[in-house]
Amino acid sequence: MKMKWKQVFSFCKKNYYILIKKCMPYFEHNGLSFYYVETGSGVPFIFLHGLGGSVEQVLKIYSPPNGVRLITFDQRAHGKTAMGEMNDLGFKTFANDVLAFFDYLQLERSVIGGISMGAGVALNFTLSNPDRVLALILSRPAWLDKPMEEKNKAIYKCIKELIEKHGTEAGRELFLTSDIYTAVSETSPQYAQYFLTHFDYENTSKIAAT
Repeated sequence: MKMKWKQVFSFCKKNYYILIKKCMPYFEHNGLSFYYVETGSGVPFIFLHGLGGSVEQVLKIYSPPNGVRLITFDQRAHGKTAMGEMNDLGFKTFANDVLAFFDYLQLERSVIGGISMGAGVALNFTLSNPDRVLALILSRPAWLDKPMEEKNKAIYKCIKELIEKHGTEAGRELFLTSDIYTAVSETSPQYAQYFLTHFDYENTSKIAAT
């Protein structure tokens, strides 16, 4: 049976939007478009980046083995995801974003984890939604049972001010010569390198301004 042109147009339009939704790696929640990526297949594993990071951070440190479907997304004010309202920035809101992500992907349950701030978000989500979690994996968890330590706040404040005043490239060079970086390097070279990555991530200047 032949289709009329109006029916053909309607069919193409409907399927075009379905195709676009599948191809575009974003999900919508609370007026924001969250960028996400996934790789591999098998047991779902949502892993969350740290403060100032993005999906790039996750993909650099973790490559899923056979049987694991790694999924990660740029949290608010990180990577390709906009900030939204500043007052909404916090673990509770971030955990609610994760819940919306679960629902978008139609995941009843998943392994969840994160690094640094992402670990804190994963823990918050797990405590609020234990029935949705297969397992919890935490890497260098931040702020498990108390606010961020003052010495760490001072480091982030230093990074923020350097980026605001000098930009990411010049700010990085100045940070390398600072007393703060020298002190961190002497006690923990790994952490010193981690703090340097905050000058590399996409959207860093915008995050610093918050």
